[in-house]
Amino acid sequence: MRVLRKLTRAVVLAALSAQLGACASAPGGLLRHQMADPLGVGRVRASASLDGSRQFPVVDSTTLASIGTQTSSVFRGWALGLTGTAGVTPSADFNFGTQFSSNSAGWRLGGKYFVARLGSVAVGVLANYGKSSGTGTLGITTTGGTSDVKQTLSVRQIDLGVPLTWRYGPNVAITGSFNFYNFQYEGAASTTAVSGTVNDYGFNLGARVAVAPRVDIEGEFALVKVGGPQASGLGLVTYYGIAGGLSF
Repeated sequence: MRVLRKLTRAVVLAALSAQLGACASAPGGLLRHQMADPLGVGRVRASASLDGSRQFPVVDSTTLASIGTQTSSVFRGWALGLTGTAGVTPSADFNFGTQFSSNSAGWRLGGKYFVARLGSVAVGVLANYGKSSGTGTLGITTTGGTSDVKQTLSVRQIDLGVPLTWRYGPNVAITGSFNFYNFQYEGAASTTAVSGTVNDYGFNLGARVAVAPRVDIEGEFALVKVGGPQASGLGLVTYYGIAGGLSF
């Protein structure tokens, strides 16, 4: 509980700090807030989250020719999310969620299938499809300094994952997930039309704690290797998120 409180405080402070800086557009969803275990037929879980989101420092060809090594912060924004998950079979769940910030909005739908239980570890597979769009400004590092690039982007997302969930007693669940993300974007950077495809991959780790019979809280982080020419020379980017859920 103490760790979750510290993570919640860090996420909120970081999100507020980001909102005071440059505005970014078209968030991509990287955090899961899902366990490998099935929810159960007829059961529903509603959740709200504050998550780090994938940003796309897309530039025109002139700026790209002089682009420098970016900081991880240019790939990271923040978004609020609302998600509903329903158990449709003994092994399969369906989910639909929205995410939004002050200048962007998007949605994501998907499914999760429980594959097997290996001792105390549940194994699943999941797939999601989503779209987002927005307008904002990113500070891009170039060889001549920082250049503010105004963007209007629309992003389509397909992601696949393999979650593994370990339960510690009846109230605590730890979930790790190996993930692949495909993003297709189009729109404008400055006054130039842009489009392209990037692939990311990474690992998520989260903990969910039941604080009441139907109420839970969760903290999660993702380590992501972001793709694209703007990510050249950049290591893993870390994304953080918190969520609260109600099951019925």
